[in-house]
Amino acid sequence: MPTMGALGLDTALAPTAVVPNGATVEASNELAPHLVDRTKVMLLDATPHDAPWVVFDTGYIEFPMTEQAQQTRSSWLLSHGYQQVFSRDSIVVYHRVGAAGGTAEGAP
Repeated sequence: MPTMGALGLDTALAPTAVVPNGATVEASNELAPHLVDRTKVMLLDATPHDAPWVVFDTGYIEFPMTEQAQQTRSSWLLSHGYQQVFSRDSIVVYHRVGAAGGTAEGAP
């Protein structure tokens, strides 16, 4: 699994647009800048932070995420009440069912 990468603007904007304004979101380093002006962002790391929304690139590991945590995060989220509401290339967005923080238009 690669450890470095750079997202293109179009690649980063599509998944972050799924997260509603004012929501609390846990996001990876490269995706967080596309959310900070309209959401409350927590940095994605090896410890889940119970955010209603989680956005990250499964295609590579970026600080402070660990390889082991990266490999298990998606299955952990699904087993803890989250649904995957967006996936394109290696970028995924999860939303916890019944969580406060809103549901994006078209998302379950």
